Amino acid sequence: MDARLKGCRACIHAGVPSRRIQDILSIAATGFLPSRRIQDILSIAATGFLPSRRIQDILSINEGRDNSRTDLLGLPKYLLQRTKYALQFPPFNFLSPSERLNMEIKDRVAIITGAASGIGRAVSFELARRGIKAIAMVDMSNDIEVAAEQVNNEATAPIAEPFRGNVTDEDFRGAVFAQMERDHGRPTICVPAAGITRDALAVKINKETRAAHIYPIENFRLVLDINLTAPVYWAMQMIANIAEDRARRGLKKWQADEGVQGTVVFIGSISSQGNKGQVSYASTKAGLEGAAATLTKEAIFHGVRCGVIHPGFTDTPMVRAMGDEYIEKYVLPDTQLGRLIRPKEIADAICFMISNSVVSGNLWADAGWHPSPA
Repeated sequence: MDARLKGCRACIHAGVPSRRIQDILSIAATGFLPSRRIQDILSIAATGFLPSRRIQDILSINEGRDNSRTDLLGLPKYLLQRTKYALQFPPFNFLSPSERLNMEIKDRVAIITGAASGIGRAVSFELARRGIKAIAMVDMSNDIEVAAEQVNNEATAPIAEPFRGNVTDEDFRGAVFAQMERDHGRPTICVPAAGITRDALAVKINKETRAAHIYPIENFRLVLDINLTAPVYWAMQMIANIAEDRARRGLKKWQADEGVQGTVVFIGSISSQGNKGQVSYASTKAGLEGAAATLTKEAIFHGVRCGVIHPGFTDTPMVRAMGDEYIEKYVLPDTQLGRLIRPKEIADAICFMISNSVVSGNLWADAGWHPSPA
């Protein structure tokens, strides 16, 4: 019973409705399911791996009783037979430890920055299609309100909440996490996709004066703050919240059979390998690799995974700002697919990284980008 009470507390903290917990426990009184099965249901419900509709499927064994056709437990014989058979197969045979390592997107809470356009917007739509419970869509642009409304229209439910603000603002970041946890539950998916470019050569000689012009340090600092510092701190905020929750519940080092507790996917770039005219942008994207590698080693103590996706040239406002002539002359000839990558394709790859826990490190989604030698 102590284990069962512990499972109940975990379910309550995870937001499982109390009526569901009561229904699950009521099965124990019938003797239909062994105590270990009850504990299994409670434990999995607490991690979010057993959707409420699946719990309802199991609980339906108590419905439709016919006193003339029941066994000694008071359960309809046909339901008893059908449920015993169903319990042998997914999703009723419960998750094995290896299956729990993967993190389902359904019924999770996510935070996406740079969500008004480009990859961030596409990720929000893809998460909605995959059954996400709630999304914080974060951006500085006024378009974030429209983007969130579009996601909600597609989902036919108010799952997306727009947050307009500066991703480098610590107070703003804390407020987003606090509101999402209060209204929807603890965020366990973070895709900090906000980013900017301030492209120019690192050193350029003035043809008239013969003087060297060095890339402006204020531009470098701005790109650094938005593209590297901010994503890392949004990720660390989620990790910290998960770690605090585990500490309050008396949990220490994460164990595999608990299931993945959270996932961070940083948005890198093929420019991390070096690209002319992008000394600041390339530096930040390469920096994300080091940050992710370090956080991966630290955050897994709390059950959180971190990875980086490196998109090639994607059809976003940032890339389109280069101009069609530049894209046609310098980008497409070095891309094996011969076209820009669609944001939806990157979003699909990000969801793959979230839901498949064996994928770690860096994922290159570059459409076969092979730049010509300098």
